[in-house]
Amino acid sequence: MQLEPSCEICGKNEWQVIGNRTYLKSEGESQPTYIKNRFKVLFERWFPNQYTITLTSNFCRHCGFIIYFPRPEEQDIHVKYDYLKTLEEDRKRSTYDSHINIERSLNMFRYLTKYVDFQKTNKILDYGGADGSLMYAFLNINQQCYVVDYNENPIPNVTRLGATITEISPNEKFDLIVCSHVLEHIAQPLKTLKLLERHLDQDGKIFIEVPMEVWRKAPLPSEPVTHINFFTPNSLYNLLVLGGLVVQKCELVACSYEEYEFHGIRAVCKKSNNSLAQNMKLRNPDGLAMLHPNIFDVIRYHICFPQKIPKIILNNVFPPKK
Repeated sequence: MQLEPSCEICGKNEWQVIGNRTYLKSEGESQPTYIKNRFKVLFERWFPNQYTITLTSNFCRHCGFIIYFPRPEEQDIHVKYDYLKTLEEDRKRSTYDSHINIERSLNMFRYLTKYVDFQKTNKILDYGGADGSLMYAFLNINQQCYVVDYNENPIPNVTRLGATITEISPNEKFDLIVCSHVLEHIAQPLKTLKLLERHLDQDGKIFIEVPMEVWRKAPLPSEPVTHINFFTPNSLYNLLVLGGLVVQKCELVACSYEEYEFHGIRAVCKKSNNSLAQNMKLRNPDGLAMLHPNIFDVIRYHICFPQKIPKIILNNVFPPKK
């Protein structure tokens, strides 16, 4: 664990404390199995022999990245996954027929058709995609689909290349790389993006999606083991730029799968070159605006789910015509 690390994204040490939360070992005993197992990681592996742990949420004033201290390192993440394998029930059963994964895959495919010409693509990599079931829509258009993940049981017609990106041959290139709900889990998101960029074909694209969990309070969830990084639209944009990518789109979106709804951030990027990189400027951090939103920030947040915008907000900002 790192007690006071420099920012993983920009390398600065310009932190502002935005909140803290104390976790009790006894809290995990009455929780559902998923959360209970993560409390075991927290208190039996990350902070052994402790019965309480206080985590402090910190905001980088330079790039907007939000993490908590103490911060898990790469080795701590490996320890987490190795330990969870011994705790959780067998997950070898394929989720290929899951309605949620099929819906997610089709949703992502429809979104990407605005940025990717699939008549000119052939090879697609799903990085961190578990069994590769997010490739459902792409298999249906006869794409060659691959996955990199610790899960050793990919669905039919998806080829597993290894557990980590470093196991792939340096010569392996892809027309599209999908990184959906991965960056919030890993200790070195900037390093990971740079490694992925090396495997992108010259005209290829990278699709990124992360949850947007910064809203009105510091993002310290009920268990702090699953997500260790927290993004806003501008901080994700800054990560992608510093990772050497040209950002074509980075926006707050509504993610809705069956009855499960949440805010997310989606981005589409392409490879950079020296001239393009020089023109990509960092955006001003918007994390504090998400923590203490004004009326326009509230509309920006809720407009993703138009049916949920409080009528009083619309009436105040856009008075009904008489």
